[in-house]
Amino acid sequence: MASSGAVDDPQRRWGLLDVLGWFMVAQIGSGLWASVVLGPLAGRLNAGSLGSPTIAGMFFGAYVLWFAYGLGPVITTKRRGRGPVADLGTAIRATDLPIGLVLGVFLQWPVLIALYFPILRFVDGDPSGQARELADRASGLPNAVLLIILAGIMAPLVEELFFRGFLLRGLLRWMPPWTAVVVQAIVFALVHLQALQFPGLLVVGLFTGAVAVRTGRLGMCWAIHAGFNGLTLTTLLLS
Repeated sequence: MASSGAVDDPQRRWGLLDVLGWFMVAQIGSGLWASVVLGPLAGRLNAGSLGSPTIAGMFFGAYVLWFAYGLGPVITTKRRGRGPVADLGTAIRATDLPIGLVLGVFLQWPVLIALYFPILRFVDGDPSGQARELADRASGLPNAVLLIILAGIMAPLVEELFFRGFLLRGLLRWMPPWTAVVVQAIVFALVHLQALQFPGLLVVGLFTGAVAVRTGRLGMCWAIHAGFNGLTLTTLLLS
């Protein structure tokens, strides 16, 4: 396995407790950020009778999550390991982006057809309902650009760094590679708190986790995730 060297490296002094710590920073910090900092701006950042956040509100509201999921692993590995490239596999090869984007786009088809076709025969709902709601709020070019940055670039970037880098590498110290892939995929799907989206998120987590294990780096994982999200966003924004 390409990442095994980083797992057993004696210079690495971080583990699952660090992962849990930054996860708690993301969850608790996001709540405090929303209530203390963004609360006074609610009138400008929310819209509608139910106070749903605007795209700008969601963008500013994601800052703490980006910090904890994105910079948290980088800070930890620099201070208590060999840095993000060696410990998390943040290296990117030239072929990772084009191959990953293609894989991410085509991953939509087995997820939407093979996976959800039988599920939707017994369960009412729209797996892309949340994305559709976001696209409906993204009226005008500025909002569309913010949404693409939010869900098409930043979300894949920080989520792959945290779940397929930080969490997966932390789990690999305690369990076999493919068990770690399954565990991190389940955690990734659960933290989104979307029951109908859980199967699709699980598939994305399993697929990108397997790629991270096989390649030993995150470059292709980022591109797969971005291609998967980007296809949904592009389709909904243009519809």
